Amino acid sequence: MEANDGHGRPITATPVAAGWYCLAQRRAHPPGDPVPSLRRAVDADAAFALAAVDLRALTGDPTPARLGDPLTGWERHHCEIVAAAVAGQAARAAALLRQHLSEVDCDPLALRIVGDMADGNAELDDLLAARPSCHD
Repeated sequence: MEANDGHGRPITATPVAAGWYCLAQRRAHPPGDPVPSLRRAVDADAAFALAAVDLRALTGDPTPARLGDPLTGWERHHCEIVAAAVAGQAARAAALLRQHLSEVDCDPLALRIVGDMADGNAELDDLLAARPSCHD
């Protein structure tokens, strides 16, 4: 059985971990808290790189997550966006996020993480102002 995220995209995780990740996606928009669901996703599948990267970013854990193979294309791009945000490369993270969203339409956790790291970066105002309709 193939695991998918909340938007039907395949992810490299067990179905149980994918379910927790979907819940984290639904809780990504403030005032929601995706961290407990991400912790459960990582507990359910220790090799789930996508959840581990997001969890580290949202909790301020500087330990790099180990990215295994194979990751899907959108997962690799998501991880690259999060890494840029965590490294304080706001302009790069914003540019990567814009490109990513033009390809996948919605990635609530990437949007939350970049938004949290952007510290009022005006480049992201348009992206951060609108909650995607798929998460209403």
